[in-house]
Amino acid sequence: MRIIVLLLFAVLAFQSKVSSQDKDSSARPFSEWHFRVNPFSLVEVMGGIHVGVETNLDKRRKFYLVSEYGYIFLNNRGSAEGQNDTKDKSRISGFETKQEMRIMTPNRKARASFFAVEVHYLRADVKNSGWFGMETPDASGSYPYMKYQDFTESISSTSVAIKYGTKLYAQEARFNLEGFIGFGFQHQNINKFRNAEGVLLESDKETFFNRSGIRILPYIPAGLRLTFRLR
Repeated sequence: MRIIVLLLFAVLAFQSKVSSQDKDSSARPFSEWHFRVNPFSLVEVMGGIHVGVETNLDKRRKFYLVSEYGYIFLNNRGSAEGQNDTKDKSRISGFETKQEMRIMTPNRKARASFFAVEVHYLRADVKNSGWFGMETPDASGSYPYMKYQDFTESISSTSVAIKYGTKLYAQEARFNLEGFIGFGFQHQNINKFRNAEGVLLESDKETFFNRSGIRILPYIPAGLRLTFRLR
């Protein structure tokens, strides 16, 4: 009889605990939303405004989706030695987007941390003009004639990386600072002289990219984000 009473007591205690957990879980809304800001986006080489959102994908709030978007409009490259700023700086325009799937680590009450897979796409253009040597040069290296042309330098890149990150406070904090670092690969396509022919001899502004072509490069995403909980 004593064993039966103990078993009944254990069952009732377990049901009470489950009911309490369900009540706590239902008290919170399913969706959790955070607004994200890149604090260094205005001073990056291809600078602009970079913001995004972060939200959970499951009720336990273990899986999250991060979606970020950037508008590129600033050329923050340093001036070439011996050239003035007005000649060296070109106006750049473009956009970028980062889509990230992350899984939170188990112990995140005091400080949230996570592992993530990131896909990053960037496209940017720079307008320029200059003199191009046309046709085949002679023995002295002189071209038969020169042609002044407008041209566009363009870049498109797609990157994939695995990241680890941590936050200064718990995931539920109203304000937070997030840091991350990772490793992956980038597929980069650069066209230095789109919409032009011949060999560039002198440009009005220094060209933005050093070389043309398609390359696969190592990619190391690292940065900080300021986050603000909306809900």
